[in-house]
Amino acid sequence: GSGGGGGGVETELHKEGKQVIKTLIDNKKPMIFYRKCNQCEKKKVFCINKENYNDNTRAIKEHRFNYNNSNKSADVAMLEGNEIKFIFEIWYNGKTKEENRPTDIDWFELKARDLIVKVNLTEKTEQYEFDCLRKNMKCSDCDMKNKIREQDDEMAKSIAKKEEKIRIIKEEARRK
Repeated sequence: GSGGGGGGVETELHKEGKQVIKTLIDNKKPMIFYRKCNQCEKKKVFCINKENYNDNTRAIKEHRFNYNNSNKSADVAMLEGNEIKFIFEIWYNGKTKEENRPTDIDWFELKARDLIVKVNLTEKTEQYEFDCLRKNMKCSDCDMKNKIREQDDEMAKSIAKKEEKIRIIKEEARRK
């Protein structure tokens, strides 16, 4: 929440932002989120569409859940039955810390004002497009490149160790 003086407007925006996302989910509206990869800077597209919605899909505001043995609260959670599918954080003064959100659940950080304006402007559209403000996102291409690089590093270390062992063995053999 926003503490301190003059937070009234922000609080209204925050409330409205949460309601907007909840309404979109309740009406099973397709949503497109753009995320910038912090490595290659390319914008990646993430969609929530028909495949993600079913009769058990529902949106809950201020959804409480446990993560890392502590209680957390999502501004809006999209659930299927009792399982969290997506989390939406409505940003209005402080961003959500990455370590406070599960790594196995996709979540989006959306700016309250942009969200409200966009939805009001695109009332007649079938899909809604938003920018996700999370900063440490990697696209799948960069993810893959990083994994390959790590494997190459491991391989190189492993080869270096073997070469060192061989060198020691040869050294010892030479001494005898």
